[in-house]
Amino acid sequence: MDIQTFIYLENEQNHVNITEQDRIQVYIQQKEDWLEDGFLNLDGTISFTQNGIIQGADHSDELAPLWQYYADALKNCLEDGSAIFYYPNTPIEVCLKKVNNNRFSLTIDQEEAVYNTLDFIQTFKQAALSFHQLVEVISDRKYEDDLLEKIENLS
Repeated sequence: MDIQTFIYLENEQNHVNITEQDRIQVYIQQKEDWLEDGFLNLDGTISFTQNGIIQGADHSDELAPLWQYYADALKNCLEDGSAIFYYPNTPIEVCLKKVNNNRFSLTIDQEEAVYNTLDFIQTFKQAALSFHQLVEVISDRKYEDDLLEKIENLS
């Protein structure tokens, strides 16, 4: 199980993993509107990989709200048994649904995969934390959201 975040670099017309902080920093310095009126304007993808199945890698959108939507949906799925949301700016439907006490399904634009719930939560928390840390570094702590609080409450 692996969850990765990729930022779309307009100047390179390419997605890069958030682990490539130097390339992202250079891009941020050139992009004037990446942080505007408190909003983070960075597009990219969040991909979910398990047993060779990759979900989400082909669907790019605004990353900050997308991470928020996933965190909210995961919480709702764990509490209520299911959750549905759409990407912030594209009509991509995401559905999370409990299969049993140990597994749930994630469907992104009709592509479904089943995950071990505890493994997914642990990996999700780490991936969200990595995204949050990157945003703190590139924004010099000027961008604020409640993603950390949301992931801390997942169990």
